[in-house]
Amino acid sequence: MHISRCTLAASFDFLGDRWSLLILRSALYGVRRYDDFQNEIGIPRTVLADRLKRLVASGLMIQQDYKADGSRPRKEYCLTEMGEALSLPFIAMREWSDRWVGKGRMPPMRPVRRSDGSEIRVALVDDKGRVVPPDDLAVRFEDWAANPPAES
Repeated sequence: MHISRCTLAASFDFLGDRWSLLILRSALYGVRRYDDFQNEIGIPRTVLADRLKRLVASGLMIQQDYKADGSRPRKEYCLTEMGEALSLPFIAMREWSDRWVGKGRMPPMRPVRRSDGSEIRVALVDDKGRVVPPDDLAVRFEDWAANPPAES
């Protein structure tokens, strides 16, 4: 498959750089305010302002007004439906990094089911809800993706 037809490659460009991914990760865990992003990530303020602007422009986040008691109105940054849909790939990457990058250390956090506290993990399932083991995974290319147009 030609790289220009790979939606995964396109998503890497769309999501941006490391700072953007860290902002999105923090937003997925509930961070919404500028100062909280800056404190949690340690990102320079000018870089944070630029990345938040880009994430809003891309449709991953929206700006909303909030006002804390005794202070002026400010903006907070909330994930859109598109931004919230990143929770699954981010949890999958966290699971992968805990195993391969963390080298067996106790992970700093674990996703759990809110209702009963049971630990959750990412799994590939078929359209009937059955878990698919890695040795049973294959890919099927669509004709349009497998045959790039001839260069002119």
